[in-house]
Amino acid sequence: MAIEPTSLGCGVYLGGFHCCDPERFENIIHIFRSQNVPDYTCPTIAERREHGLKVEWREGEPFSAMRPGLDAVSAYAARPGDLLIHCYAGICRSAHLALVALIVRGVEPMEAMKRLYSGCWADPLHRRVPELFDYNLAELFRRFQKQIEVPDAAHEQS
Repeated sequence: MAIEPTSLGCGVYLGGFHCCDPERFENIIHIFRSQNVPDYTCPTIAERREHGLKVEWREGEPFSAMRPGLDAVSAYAARPGDLLIHCYAGICRSAHLALVALIVRGVEPMEAMKRLYSGCWADPLHRRVPELFDYNLAELFRRFQKQIEVPDAAHEQS
């Protein structure tokens, strides 16, 4: 039986490989490292089953190294229905893509970050702090800059 993933709202769930449950989630983004298959991955990847979107991406790499790329992941994340995003531990790679999923589902980027951090820390089963890399966050903010509310400089000086 799979362990319960962390709910971030808007039908987006985050977890490690132990949360992978194809019977519960029609939409799953499986993040894996090809050199670690079949070890350290979920049964869907290890057994080469066809379910969800499989994303090859290693920790610490920029979005440009991810296969398929960010456009394909964004399109998949925008699909209706609940979405589970998982990597091995549910701390780094899946946290980045959870931000993408929340944003493409209509959550303002800063609110998405708040949901990610508060959801991960508040979850008693998985209490953790997501590891996000500034170069990937910068790319996300550039991509979705029209959705980011920037305070008016005139109001900050008063």
